[in-house]
Amino acid sequence: MKRALMGIAMLVWGSVATGGLARADVPPPEVELCAGKAPNDPCGEGNGRCQDGTCSRATPDGSVDYQCFKCVDGNSDTSAGGGGCAAGGEGAGALALAAVLGLVGVAVARRRAA
Repeated sequence: MKRALMGIAMLVWGSVATGGLARADVPPPEVELCAGKAPNDPCGEGNGRCQDGTCSRATPDGSVDYQCFKCVDGNSDTSAGGGGCAAGGEGAGALALAAVLGLVGVAVARRRAA
């Protein structure tokens, strides 16, 4: 039983510790809307058009701006895709979950040993 709990704890710890390595650099939705399209092609809902612009992505050192080809709403300088960030970062939620699961495992192991 102890081996099983240790195995589960190591699996949880390993997935939390290496979770950031498995995340891909996913382009924002407004960039995906213009994949394979030419400048000024229609995109998104409404009157969006594909244009060169500036996008940003999260990095461990903060936000970085880069040139991109994205869907821009014709009424304003915002994206037709609704904006947002598609990049994921390390969150405290995963660590908190791992801590709670670890404590539950320890409590179960102690209760069964007694």
